[in-house]
Amino acid sequence: MVVFAAVIVAILVSFVAVVAVGAPYVPTRREDIEKALAIARLKPGDTIIDLGSGDGRLLLAAAKRGIHAVGYELNPLLVLVTKWRCRKYGHLVQVRMRDFWRVELPPETDAVFVFLAKPFMARLSTFLSASSHRTQKPLLLISYGFELPDHQPIRQDRAVLCYQIKG
Repeated sequence: MVVFAAVIVAILVSFVAVVAVGAPYVPTRREDIEKALAIARLKPGDTIIDLGSGDGRLLLAAAKRGIHAVGYELNPLLVLVTKWRCRKYGHLVQVRMRDFWRVELPPETDAVFVFLAKPFMARLSTFLSASSHRTQKPLLLISYGFELPDHQPIRQDRAVLCYQIKG
């Protein structure tokens, strides 16, 4: 009984922590993941980063296309789910239990996918501009559902928006 209560408390604490720094877990629909990958126009060998990777749906879909995929997720349960789902693509998929606001994107990053709440999009713009400057190449941002302030999308398919971020 004590172990069960501890697990419930841990899940609740991690949920509150995730909501405080980003958005709660809301899975992206498969058809919208397909749109996101199509709009990004990535090729096998390219690298996409999923900030708040949830259950790894985008990571798995990218890996099936030969795209390297790195996910950052705070929820330990979702990290485990992702590792399980992507186990056949271990050479292409990495998932890290980290607060993405505190990481530097890998230099090989070509695109970034987010499904963030609107209040965090301005902060994301600053974060990605700094990352683009470090990688010394433009980054593609694929945003599901929310616009990036002060930027115009270069491509769009309904709720999936694609931006080019220059450092």
